[in-house]
Amino acid sequence: MGGICAGGIPTLPEINIDTEQLNELIKTAIDEIPDKVRENCENFPTEIANADPQPFNVPDTNLSLTKDTPDQDIAMAAIVAAFATQTRDAIKESIWKQVEPQIDEQLNEYNEVSDKIKQSAKDKFKENTVDKAVDAMMDEALDKMKGDN
Repeated sequence: MGGICAGGIPTLPEINIDTEQLNELIKTAIDEIPDKVRENCENFPTEIANADPQPFNVPDTNLSLTKDTPDQDIAMAAIVAAFATQTRDAIKESIWKQVEPQIDEQLNEYNEVSDKIKQSAKDKFKENTVDKAVDAMMDEALDKMKGDN
């Protein structure tokens, strides 16, 4: 691994993680989402009533519900809201906190690599591996829950 001064372009250290373990961590987090859906189904009618005559804007979505919204659409909004950005970001952060120590341990073996390059490797790994895995598994779970599979 030659640095720029050694005539080479610095390369990012390789990070390896057990993808089965990563997927299991994500699955465990996603398994809690139906509780949020139930909570939304219970709370949204009250929120709709409180907002009346204005529509209730479902948090973290572009959906609006009114007293005339069919129950099936309220349920679908409850599902979409439970899988929205706020939940995705929380799951990504939770998973990252669980795998980051393993990654730091691997990167600490690269004594000749600067902290800036190590951080860049971590950022790329989080974005390209952890975040993409969370998004893919959440999209799949959302489709199943919505009945789109």
